[in-house]
Formats: sequence, C-alpha cells, structure tokens
Amino acid sequence: MTDYDHIAAALIVLIGIGWLIWRALDRRIYGADPQAEPHGDIPGPSK
Repeated sequence: MTDYDHIAAALIVLIGIGWLIWRALDRRIYGADPQAEPHGDIPGPSK
C-alpha cells in the first residue's frame, strides 16, 4: 500500500471508533429506550 492508502485506512478506522464512542455516549445519555431521540445522523424507523 502507498502512504495515501495507509492514511485513508487510518482515517476509516478512526472514524469507525469515533462513531462507536458516539453511539455509546448516546446510549448513556438517553438509555436503551428505542423511543429516545438520538442526536446522531441516522433517523430512526419511526420518522
């Protein structure tokens, strides 16, 4: 892989880890209630 491939792979991994942390914080704030309003980027099926 070239240097750019390594940079792209690192960015994808960092974004994935950040997304998982963001979702974990959402669950901590709102609880496991599926009716809670997440402030994330993906609207729930009720919308």
